[in-house]
Amino acid sequence: MKKIILLLLLLWNNSLIGENIISFPIILTGSTNLGQNMQVQFTVNKLTICDTYSIDYDINYFSKSITITVDYNYISSCSEASFGSIENVSKLVLLTGIYNVTLELKVLSNPNLNENYQLGSLYVQAPSFGNCFDQFIPLVFDLCPIVFNNVCACDGQTYLNECESYFKEKKGLFLNGNCMNYLDFNDQPYECKQYDSSLNKKFFETYSCLPNEFKGEEMYFKYTQNEKKDLDIRFIASSANVKLFLVKLENNSLVCLANSVGDSLVFNQLEKGDYYIISDKLEQGNYSVKFCTQTSSVINTSALIKASLFPNPTNGNLWIHNASKLIEKVEIMDKVGVLVLSKIINSYVDQLVVDGLAGIYIVKIWYKDGASEYQKIICQN
Repeated sequence: MKKIILLLLLLWNNSLIGENIISFPIILTGSTNLGQNMQVQFTVNKLTICDTYSIDYDINYFSKSITITVDYNYISSCSEASFGSIENVSKLVLLTGIYNVTLELKVLSNPNLNENYQLGSLYVQAPSFGNCFDQFIPLVFDLCPIVFNNVCACDGQTYLNECESYFKEKKGLFLNGNCMNYLDFNDQPYECKQYDSSLNKKFFETYSCLPNEFKGEEMYFKYTQNEKKDLDIRFIASSANVKLFLVKLENNSLVCLANSVGDSLVFNQLEKGDYYIISDKLEQGNYSVKFCTQTSSVINTSALIKASLFPNPTNGNLWIHNASKLIEKVEIMDKVGVLVLSKIINSYVDQLVVDGLAGIYIVKIWYKDGASEYQKIICQN
């Protein structure tokens, strides 16, 4: 009799082991915007009424993978359960990209019960419209991942990644990449020049802006300030170990005035006169550097006038609006300055049809009072 009972218990236990604990796993949304939660749903079928489980998740921003783990505690001595629980995992993903989503069941007491499901891909994209005018950006208390995506935000500054620019600084998400990549056709005009250290001679042998740190491959450029005003130079180099230095020559000696921070060299209210800009690479070896000085027209107009263009990026119609300035005319040019659209408006708000355009374009806005401004749009047709 005892042998029969033991045999029945063994058969019953084996029948439980043959069942799947996880069923119907699915990603509810295959794509989502930055700021919206991913949604994964599945059912947990408890083997016995005493079983317990916990759910955890891990997001790896380097390998672009999301792993949901169900740690299951199987109590074989309890009676069989006859129900399942639907579980939903909702989590904000802090960086854009395509993520591989995996669901894992781990049963410590019996690894034979472990299960693994490849749920497919989750596409997290930049906000589809109005991302530079979005007033409602989700609060995030998590630390942003230390991933160097170099994101150019709506304020024209380069941030570590979209989490830093969008969630933390609330500056919106403009384009992936250093802002210098788009400087030539940004909404603030700059005059840009590029130089190569193998072609441009050095005029001085030593300087003392950062002693014992930057003594590598220097290039010197004469810079003339025609009037007292703020100096704003942006630059991008072929090496990350390049800095710019603003210096003045006095009694045949160089006097250092400012060092670059990030991709900017700034000096407030620089006096009229002749100066030198030193470009230096930390280590020896040739490199190229492109630096751009802000034109005076920006100071006269951009701080006073700002129209709204939305949605941006756009895939059809583009609205333009300025509540305080009467818009006279709008011109849209491609990156090399070719005019692709022109429209007389004479209103505070109007709609432009851009469904035939694709890529990055410059919008010049003319106002009735004679002022004008530049802005950038992205067309996704």
